[in-house]
Amino acid sequence: MTPTQAPPTKRPLAITIVGILIFVSALLNVMLGALFLLTMDWGAPAQDVVALQNASDASQPIVNDLDTALDGMMYLVLGVVQLILGVGFWQLKRWAWAGLMSWQALKLLIDIANFWSLSAPPVFSLLFSILLVFMLNQADVRRVFQVRKLTDESTSHPSLHALDRDGF
Repeated sequence: MTPTQAPPTKRPLAITIVGILIFVSALLNVMLGALFLLTMDWGAPAQDVVALQNASDASQPIVNDLDTALDGMMYLVLGVVQLILGVGFWQLKRWAWAGLMSWQALKLLIDIANFWSLSAPPVFSLLFSILLVFMLNQADVRRVFQVRKLTDESTSHPSLHALDRDGF
């Protein structure tokens, strides 16, 4: 006689979509960061020093290698953080849901600030962040991650913790 195993829990579609979107975004950030760093001419003198030496010649565009290197490293770090959050989210870790919500809130603030300050606002990034926040707040997603139930949310699904009275 073999012991009965619990049937595998079905992953809600929203979790699958968010997980895939986070992994795609993380891989794009890592690739962009690597592209910035790999296309730099590391053997050439720093453009900042050359620009300071040729300050009287205003016809030369000032290319800042330090900014390019910092941008590349920033995209790499962002991509690695997103990969870590994506793995935790895929494994249904509660900290990953909180981390992704915090991450998207920060990203929304930055995108909104950039929307008003840049000549070419990041509309796609802003819409992507809004979509992810919307999907992370779906009832099925919050239920799987054991996040508190909203007051106006229907109670058609049983609680994951029968003895939990606070809804956490």
